[in-house]
Amino acid sequence: MRVVAGSGAAIAAVLMLSAGPVLAGWSATLNQGDAPPYHYAVAERGTSTANIGALALECHVEGGRPVWQLQLYPASEGPIGPAAVAAEEIDARGAYLAIGGKHYEVDPLGAGDFLALSDSSADGFAGISDKVVEAIATAAGAVEIFLDMVPDQAGPQYAGFESTAVFALQGAGAAIAEVRGACR
Repeated sequence: MRVVAGSGAAIAAVLMLSAGPVLAGWSATLNQGDAPPYHYAVAERGTSTANIGALALECHVEGGRPVWQLQLYPASEGPIGPAAVAAEEIDARGAYLAIGGKHYEVDPLGAGDFLALSDSSADGFAGISDKVVEAIATAAGAVEIFLDMVPDQAGPQYAGFESTAVFALQGAGAAIAEVRGACR
């Protein structure tokens, strides 16, 4: 399965420009310069135990239909994962999302400068299902992300889902609606 890699530089640039104080809510960016164009809704500066600075819900058209991808970006240099663990020991092994009281299992897929979370595929691209996109757009509260990033043999403190991130859903519905309108 392929992971969309075209939007990573644009999202990284947005994060560098906003590296100041904590930002609340989501924003939409419609990028018409790429072929195909990549549009995304981004939540920045959540809380995390795993060097995660932004959550992006990216959309592009593939095969005549929208393909959504959920992407995690690091808060600082280095890989997404617990700071106390050497980069070579980090191996994204499993993940799930908690949104609006429901859990969604997803597969973490490394893609260089970000980590994609996938529960479906479309035309060979790793994606996130419409039910997860809709949950993010309509739920109140926050999206919680639980990641198993370190093999259990690294120590008892790494058993299970040792890495977490939480992003408020304030403004997610409006940002996703804007992206949906452009991603056709």
